[in-house]
Amino acid sequence: MDQDRREQIGLCCVLAALVLTGGASSAWRLAIIAVPLMVFQLPLWLTMTAALVALVPSVAEFVVHGNWVGALGGRFSVLASVMVLASAVALGLRLIQSRPLRQTFVVAIPYFSFALMAQAVIRLFELVPPGWQYLSGNHLSALITFTLVPCFGLRFVPAYRLASLIFLFAGLLLTGSRWGIWVGVVFGLLMAVISFSGRWRYVLATVLVSVLALPWFLLDSLEKSKAGLIQALGGISMVRPWTGLGPGGAEQVSLQFVERTARLTHIESLVFDWPATFGIPFSLLILVSLIYLALRKKASIAVQTVGRLQILAAVGLFALLCHDLFDFSLYSGAVRVGMGCLVGVLLPASLSTARAPLSLVIAAGLSMICLAAWHHYDPLRMEVSGRLGEVPDRFGQRSFRYWLDKGRKAPDLAQARFALARSLSIAPGN
Repeated sequence: MDQDRREQIGLCCVLAALVLTGGASSAWRLAIIAVPLMVFQLPLWLTMTAALVALVPSVAEFVVHGNWVGALGGRFSVLASVMVLASAVALGLRLIQSRPLRQTFVVAIPYFSFALMAQAVIRLFELVPPGWQYLSGNHLSALITFTLVPCFGLRFVPAYRLASLIFLFAGLLLTGSRWGIWVGVVFGLLMAVISFSGRWRYVLATVLVSVLALPWFLLDSLEKSKAGLIQALGGISMVRPWTGLGPGGAEQVSLQFVERTARLTHIESLVFDWPATFGIPFSLLILVSLIYLALRKKASIAVQTVGRLQILAAVGLFALLCHDLFDFSLYSGAVRVGMGCLVGVLLPASLSTARAPLSLVIAAGLSMICLAAWHHYDPLRMEVSGRLGEVPDRFGQRSFRYWLDKGRKAPDLAQARFALARSLSIAPGN
């Protein structure tokens, strides 16, 4: 089987996995996407460099503070995500390099769009058990927004493009994510204005201006509870501003800032979530790099489709960043794959991807090892199975529930007081 055929099959399997894994926010769900995605790989040295750079905040936190707040499993999740993200970047690169791959994507997009709409319907009307539904309407709206880029950027039969757009915008409205819907509609209209010409461009531009003005007229009727929650949680980013708390660290200290019964897996805005996780300097480095990549001058390309796709990828990248201002979706592995693909499209087409079998095998093996380690050391799984004691406390702060349970089971009063005091220091509220 030649390379083009392997990549075409891999792309179709990746699209199916993006729909079926419900957001891919756990290790085993992300592994389902990662397996077919391994057909696409950056040069091994580049992937390893990215993985080492991703470890810098964790190393800095341990050196400066002598311990980690976020769990060890979260550190493995960062490594695994970077390995999968590198494959997604390679997929984006291959899209601008390979015409057969773009043609396969064009054929698959109507089916993929319909499947995303079906997921939104299933989630809205709860047609299947919760475990089989898409994890979050916010994540689904972000993934639909990403899909608008190839839908507008690639060369379609007009009827197929129209059908795909109907499916995507219908699915977007059915997600129920108000901010996600508004961002998707705004940037979708912007992509349409860029892509279309003639009278339609002016009509769409007028609609775009109207949609941009819509929140000002509905401001009094909008629910402001999320904005209040984000503001309350914003202080978490200043607990360890230079190094961050690591993945999952925000959850460990969140009860010192807000009282809530539901689990907090992340702060609902990248403005605070990234600094709380990676520290302010590293977060600014990521953000500036993404903005530079989107805005930098692109080299002239003979293929018109590729040039249009790169312009729309820059718009799509800004769309996902704006989406995450109030509906954080990068917790979803599926959305991270979409963002990685957009980054790959924006890179120079001259950058090569890995083709040597040994490099592919090594990268695939490292990805599977990181995903397996994330799954084994996932803090919630360890807590449920009573294995939190396996990892020393300096490699991840244990939850208040762990200390509360230990205090209840303590054999003497002194140990019970110590454990309950630790629990109260983490969760001082009611």
